Amino acid sequence: MQDLLVSGLGYRDWALDNESLYLVMLRRGENPDSDSSIIDALADEGLAPLRDAVRRLVANGVFLPRDPQRIALSIWMSVHGFVSLEISRQMPRSEGDALYREHLDAIMRGWAAGSAPSHAASGRDRAPGSTR
Repeated sequence: MQDLLVSGLGYRDWALDNESLYLVMLRRGENPDSDSSIIDALADEGLAPLRDAVRRLVANGVFLPRDPQRIALSIWMSVHGFVSLEISRQMPRSEGDALYREHLDAIMRGWAAGSAPSHAASGRDRAPGSTR
């Protein structure tokens, strides 16, 4: 899980150090006539390290036995939302560091094996071949 934490910290650091590039990068695929969705973002090679890390964590029983693609999407959306709010000045920068670390910790605990939410996940959310 340490790799994932380091990646999450690096994502935010890069975004805050390169705000203009971050915003351009996220808007590069905007096209009102496109049928693509946010889920298509996971096809982007830039998110390959996240997908791969999540696959390893699921395979090793560290994360819940759910579809790694969906977990990666959930993590990226959460981190992206936090960073986007911070860049748009919706949150004081002075609070960002500590709150972001708590945010990442909550994400990791939420997907950790043995932390199944009270609402049972549907079969659609489970990893292929999983019986849990």
